[in-house]
Amino acid sequence: MISINGYLQKTLTMATFSPTASMLLSNVRCGLLKSAVSEELFCKNCRQLQLLASSVRRRFSTFNLRMPAVHHIGKMQNCHPFTKCVRKHITESGPTHHKNRWQDKGQHFVESENEFFHSYLESSYVYQPYLLSSHQRKESVLPKETVVTLLKEVKEDRKIENVLRLFDHWAGVARMSEGWHVLSDDSFSQTTRLLKKCINHLSVEDAIECMVNLSGLGFRQSMLSHSEPRRNRILLSKAFDQLCSKRVKKLDVRQLLLAADFFYCVRGSSFTDFPFLMCERMKFFLPELTKPELILLLFHAGLTRTASSNLISASLEHLKDEMASLTIQELGIVNLAHYKTRAHVTQPAYFSALTKQLETDASLDVDPICLSAVLKYQQKSLNKSKNQFLPQFFTTVRTLEDPLLTRISSLPSETLMHVLNLYYSLDLLSEDLFMATIDRIRNKGLKDWRVKDLAKVTHVLTNIPLGSERKMEALAAILVELRRTTRQGERQAHPECMLQIAVALTYCSVYPHWLVEEIFSDMSQRRFKDSDIDFRRDLYHLSESIIIEDGTYVGPLLWADNFPKLAKNKIYSKLLQTPEGRKMCGALVKHAGRKKMSTKDFFTRDWMLLEVMNALIKARPEAVPLPTFILSHFQTPDVEVKVVSQDQANGEPVLNPACLDSLDFVSEAVVLHASNAYQKVRSRDGKTVPLLRQYHAMRVRQLRKLGATAVEVPYFELKDSGDKGQYLLTKFQQEEERLLGVGLD
Repeated sequence: MISINGYLQKTLTMATFSPTASMLLSNVRCGLLKSAVSEELFCKNCRQLQLLASSVRRRFSTFNLRMPAVHHIGKMQNCHPFTKCVRKHITESGPTHHKNRWQDKGQHFVESENEFFHSYLESSYVYQPYLLSSHQRKESVLPKETVVTLLKEVKEDRKIENVLRLFDHWAGVARMSEGWHVLSDDSFSQTTRLLKKCINHLSVEDAIECMVNLSGLGFRQSMLSHSEPRRNRILLSKAFDQLCSKRVKKLDVRQLLLAADFFYCVRGSSFTDFPFLMCERMKFFLPELTKPELILLLFHAGLTRTASSNLISASLEHLKDEMASLTIQELGIVNLAHYKTRAHVTQPAYFSALTKQLETDASLDVDPICLSAVLKYQQKSLNKSKNQFLPQFFTTVRTLEDPLLTRISSLPSETLMHVLNLYYSLDLLSEDLFMATIDRIRNKGLKDWRVKDLAKVTHVLTNIPLGSERKMEALAAILVELRRTTRQGERQAHPECMLQIAVALTYCSVYPHWLVEEIFSDMSQRRFKDSDIDFRRDLYHLSESIIIEDGTYVGPLLWADNFPKLAKNKIYSKLLQTPEGRKMCGALVKHAGRKKMSTKDFFTRDWMLLEVMNALIKARPEAVPLPTFILSHFQTPDVEVKVVSQDQANGEPVLNPACLDSLDFVSEAVVLHASNAYQKVRSRDGKTVPLLRQYHAMRVRQLRKLGATAVEVPYFELKDSGDKGQYLLTKFQQEEERLLGVGLD
C-alpha cells in the first residue's frame, strides 16, 4: 500500500507534471485512484486532497502562461475529489413541500404598487371616463329558480342576452353581499364557461357593459388564490381577449382604454394579447391623445411589459408641453412605464418636472410606493457620467438625502432598497445613509423584506468598506433571516437571488456553507443550467473563490456542465493587437492572433496597463511584464510579472513564452485600480472620498492568499507619479516590508 500523502506531495513539487503525476491526478479527478489506494484511505485523506487541490491551483492556475492548463485545473476543481468523497456520506434531499402555501412577497408588492396608481387614477375625475369603476353597473338580483332556468336555456340556444342577464345578476349579488365569495359559486362558474362559447355574438356596447359588471366582482382579492375564482378569472380574460383582439381596429380610444382597464381588473394584462395590441393600435391615435389618455396609455403599457420602447418615447414626446403640470403620482406612472419596458427617457423637460416635484415639501410626504416608483427608474437609467448633463437633478437628489434620512426607519423595505441603490449608482452615497441602512437592518428586522431586495442591499453593503463591525452584524442578520424555514419556498423560487447574495458575500470573505451547498445542489445547478439567463460566470466566481479562501468547505462545487467559456489563453490580447503592445511584448504577439487594433479603441485602464508595463521594463530589466487575466474568475486584466535571468534563458530572448514555461520564476503581480473601482462616499465631515470597492480589493486578497506578491496601483497615484518606474519599485518594496511584518507577527 503506497502513501497517498507522500507520493502526491512529491510529484507536485516538480517543476512540471510528470506523466505519472498527470495520470494520478486524472484518477483523483474521477474519484478512482487506480493505484493500490483503498477507498478507506481515500476517505481518511480528504483534507490532504483539499490541500492538494489548493497546491495545484497555486502552481498552475494562477500564474501559468498557457490557459489550457487553467481550463484543466479549473474543471478538475469543479469535480473536486474530496467533494466526491463527502458526497458518499451525505444524502441530498429534494425540495421540502410545506403544507401552507408560500405566497410571493414580490408579487404582493407589485400588486400593491399597481393598485396604488390605479386608485389614484380612479380618484381623479379627468381619468374616470376611461375607467370601468366610474360607470354605472346594470344590476338585477334574480330568484334562484330563474338563474337555473337561464343556465339551461343558454346551454341549449346559447343566447347572449341570457348570459348578460346572468352577469347582471351576479353583479347585484356581489354588491349586496359586499364580498367576492360569489366567484366560487358553481352557477357563476357555469356562466363563465358558457360566455366563452357565445362571446363572439356580443356587440361592442354589450361587451363594455358586461366588462363594467364583471369589474366589480372582486377579482383583485383572488389574485393569489388557486381556487375556483382564479380559474374563472383566467377563463373570462381569455374569452374577452379573443373578442377584443379580433375587433381591436374597430374600437375608438375610449373603448380601447376601457377594455384595457377590464384586463387590469381581472388581472389578465400579463398573459393576454389585447393589452399589447391596444398599445400598438394607440400609435395611430398618438397625435390626437389628451394628457389623461397618454397617462393611461403609459399605465397599461407598464402592465404589459411588452410595449415597444418607441411607443413609450413617442408618448412622452407628446406629453412634453404638459410635463410641468404632472403630479408626482403621474410622474410615477411615467417612471414605471419606462422601467418595466426598459425604455430610455430623452426629454430634458421630464427631469425638470421631476426636479420641481422633488424640490417641493409635499413630495417628501408622498406615499412610499410612489416614491419608490419615482426612484427605481432613475437608479436604472442614470449613472454618474450624466451629472454634467443633468446638474440640477443631481443637486436635487443630494439635497433630498437629509429629509429621507429622517424617514429611513419608516420606509418600506422596497423603497429603502431603491433609495440606497439610487445614491449608490449615482455616486452620491453618504456615510450617514449607508450606516442608517445598516442600523435599520440590525434593529428593525427583515421579515417584510423580499429576497430580491436583500440581494441588492447585500451587494451595496459588502462593496463599501465602511462600518465593518456593524456591517457584519447586518450581514449576519440577513443570513439568519434567509435560513428561516419560512423562507425555504422563497429561496427555492429565486435561486438567482441566492446566488447574488453568495457572490456579494465573497467580497467580505464570508462563505456560509449552508448557502453555498444550496446553490451548488443538484436541483439548483440544474435550474441554472436550464435558465435563459447565463449564470455560469457568477457560479464560477463563487466556486473558485471558496476554493481559494475557505479550506473548511467540504460540500458540492460547480458542475462541469455549468463551467463558463474562457479564452484559450489568459493573455489580454487587445493590448497585443496594437503597435505599442506588439513592440513591447515581442514574441508574445502570436498569442494575440492576426487581428490589428488601434489605440483609439483603448479604455483608460488599457493605457494604465501600457504605462505600467513600459515602466517595469525600464526599471527592472530582469522583469517580464505580461498583460493577463491572472485569476480566471476575474475577467479584469492586470500585469503579471515573471522574473528570469539571462543564464536561465540560455541566451534566448526572455520574452519567448516557450522558454518561460520551463523555468522557475518568482510570482509577482501588479493589480491596477481604474476610476470605476472606486465608490465616492461623502463622509460625515462633508468631504467626498473615493473608497476602493471590495469586489476589486478581493483580487488582491485572493492573490496574496495564493502566495503571490501583489502590488496595488490606484489610477490617481499612477497619474500623479513623476517617475513611474521609481514609483513601482517603491510599491514593490512596501509590499516586501508588509510581507516581512506579517511573517514576524
